[in-house]
Amino acid sequence: IVWCERRAREIGMWLKAHPEVTSYVAIDDLDFNWADSVRATGTPQMKVRSVQTNPQHCITEGDVEKAVKILMEAPTLTEAEAAAATQEAIRLTNEALAAAPLMK
Repeated sequence: IVWCERRAREIGMWLKAHPEVTSYVAIDDLDFNWADSVRATGTPQMKVRSVQTNPQHCITEGDVEKAVKILMEAPTLTEAEAAAATQEAIRLTNEALAAAPLMK
């Protein structure tokens, strides 16, 4: 979770330093729900702007189509939608953590 949250913060810092960027997509094998579930103030909501790839198969045609759609039709969230997305990210992250095997 920490790794993903840091990646989201780095993207947010880069975007703040480059205000000319009006559309972006994060393509990564990380699940940005993890970042959104612990998102700090000022860090962008990432899940709606990301395409999660399969680490074993890399990027697929379907991933490319999703990325282009995000770039062409940049998602915007109302405050209520952002709050709901954060709650869903928390739920999905907790679900993934509960299903993960414990390391011994």
